[in-house]
Amino acid sequence: MINCINQLEMEFTMNTNVITIRQAQPADATELQKLNDLFNGAGCNSLENIADSLNTNTREIIFVAADGESLVGFCCAQMFRSMCYPMKYAEITELFVVDRCRGHGIGRRLLSTMETELMEHGARHFHILTSKDNVAAKALYLSFGFAETTEIILDKG
Repeated sequence: MINCINQLEMEFTMNTNVITIRQAQPADATELQKLNDLFNGAGCNSLENIADSLNTNTREIIFVAADGESLVGFCCAQMFRSMCYPMKYAEITELFVVDRCRGHGIGRRLLSTMETELMEHGARHFHILTSKDNVAAKALYLSFGFAETTEIILDKG
C-alpha cells in the first residue's frame, strides 16, 4: 500500500515515487474506474463508458495525480459558453483524492492545475458544487477564492 508521508515541496514523494499532476490519457481508464468506484460507489460507471469519455468527450478536461503507475486522485471540469454572457465559464465537476493520501496537498495541486488550464482556455468564472457538510472541501475551495452563493441547485432525473 502507498503511504502518503512527506510534503516537502510542490512535488513530494510517496514511498519512492514522485506524485505528478498530468492530463488524463485513455490508458488511464482502468485506474480512473477504480478511483471513481471509491468516489461515487462501486459500479457507478463502466470501464467502457469511462474509456469512451476519455477518447471522445472534448468538453471535459481531466487531470490526475499519479504515484508512479498508480493514480491517487483526479479533477474533472467542463467549459461552457452561453449566448447570454460575453465570457466562458467552467464548472469543476469532480475533485477526489484517495483517503490515505489526503492532507498532503494533492487536491490543492489538482485544483490549481485545473484552474490554470481553464484560464488558458478562456474561462474567467468558475463553479464548484459540493455538499454543505463537506467541511474539508469547502475550506479548500474558500482558500482558492470561491465563495458560497445563495443559488439553489435543482436536479431532475
